[in-house]
Amino acid sequence: MNRAKKDAPPRFPEFREAFLELMGDMTLEQFAKKLGMSRATVGFYAAGQRIPDALGLKKITETCNVSADWLLGISDYKYKQFERMTAAELGLSEKAIFALTKIKEMNNHSSSIESLNSLLSMDKFYSLLVDISHLKKAIEDNLKKKIPAPFTNESKQAEMIKSKAENLLNQGGGLYKVIDETDYLKMKEYYLQSAFSEIVNKVIFDKNETLKQLLSLEQGIRLEP
Repeated sequence: MNRAKKDAPPRFPEFREAFLELMGDMTLEQFAKKLGMSRATVGFYAAGQRIPDALGLKKITETCNVSADWLLGISDYKYKQFERMTAAELGLSEKAIFALTKIKEMNNHSSSIESLNSLLSMDKFYSLLVDISHLKKAIEDNLKKKIPAPFTNESKQAEMIKSKAENLLNQGGGLYKVIDETDYLKMKEYYLQSAFSEIVNKVIFDKNETLKQLLSLEQGIRLEP
């Protein structure tokens, strides 16, 4: 990818970083054509030596559908439609909003929000929510049948089901391969518990290499990077 010369340090580093992100793998010529600007102008922007005037800023934000405040380094919200979304638009309940408000009021607000953002940004977390919804529906559909209690004991039957689930997961097989419906529901629940545990570990240890290494040495477990 062609970039403007970096002989001089950028005068507007925040703008430059955002502009280069929008530029992606395009050449200066390609991006200039997309924006309807001259190559020289785009080159100055890419080098962080100039920032656009009001009309230029309007052209970039409308063409790339991004927030002007984000482009200038004022806001962390890249897309305009996400900046001021309401709780109703997100489908959040009153209890959920209350919980988020409590998090914001906590003393370690920034740390808690960072953990929450990490959690919500994970693809695995989204998959976990979908799986939980499917499991909930499956249990509701089978309420009239005698479905055993959740996986909360260490009985012989529970250990056998747990072993089945682990073997299938290690082999990359789907839980749908289990014929017995009761086994399926119990195995699915164990799978979700394991998945959530993995996600929590990811949030806690992802950016703490020292803690990750200490835990690995003391408990003999290997956490994903």
